[in-house]
Amino acid sequence: MQDLLVAEIATYFGAPAKLGTNAAMGTGCQWVGITSDGSSFVMLQIVDAGDHSPPKAAPGFKKLADVGIKGFVVPQIGGWQAGAIQGDKSINVITSGTTTSEAQTIAFLREALNRTGAK
Repeated sequence: MQDLLVAEIATYFGAPAKLGTNAAMGTGCQWVGITSDGSSFVMLQIVDAGDHSPPKAAPGFKKLADVGIKGFVVPQIGGWQAGAIQGDKSINVITSGTTTSEAQTIAFLREALNRTGAK
């Protein structure tokens, strides 16, 4: 996923982004908006498939039958979370900011699934 260009990342939350930084205790990468106070960001996390834990009880939780295995999307305070299992990995994304949307978050998840190469 390191080959994601900053300009590409910006399309997932609608603002120019800074270079990605380590996140989620080393299991992910986070990109923050250039003019952000930290509230506009996107994050990608990849963990073992056994650790996939969709927040099924959260208000607004939706299954995504056409995105990976056990795909889901759910609104979060200030943004969205989505994830799916691909091979032996759970691919998870979060978008946050005033211009993020469910559709952008699902698009980010789809792109992450395309690029991870999980087996």
